[in-house]
Amino acid sequence: MSPLVPKTTIRKNLLRARRALKPEARSNFSRRIVQQVLALPEWSSSPCIGIYLSLPDEVSTAGLVRAALATGKILAAPVVNLKTHSLVFRRFNNPDDLRPGPLGILQPINGPVIVPSQFDLLIIPGVGFDLNCHRLGYGQGFYDRFLPECPGFRLGLAFEVQLMASLPTTPQDQPMHRVLTEKRSLPV
Repeated sequence: MSPLVPKTTIRKNLLRARRALKPEARSNFSRRIVQQVLALPEWSSSPCIGIYLSLPDEVSTAGLVRAALATGKILAAPVVNLKTHSLVFRRFNNPDDLRPGPLGILQPINGPVIVPSQFDLLIIPGVGFDLNCHRLGYGQGFYDRFLPECPGFRLGLAFEVQLMASLPTTPQDQPMHRVLTEKRSLPV
């Protein structure tokens, strides 16, 4: 991708491609991705996991939430603060503890805050990723401000239609350690 193409244009095109996936395909692809995550050594060796709670057109994390809670892992999800453009992660033990937040994304309502240094594994959404595990987010910078404080393993989940050969990056952009799609694991 040419570095002259603005991130907003790339973001718009990738979101359009993701939304164009049929619900059945999204569901099947999500199941494949969840199976890959569950097979990772980083999953089995991580007692404390931060996870995004998926929107309908994102890779579904519902299966990972169920697996983590069933095996007693500490599980936390982001809570967005629109005034400070920041994230905190709150622990939750039951999907009933979640409510829609200011962006319509489910978030824990009362759980204790888990500080970034506690995460062994952080599962992160994105609008797009490239072959070098760079991430293009939704444009607000929430994760890019949070991730420098998080030494744990960073795992991006995406559908294959969200991958590009390369993305324009800035020094603030935080790369992933690994990106999984329904077809592959990056880096190869």
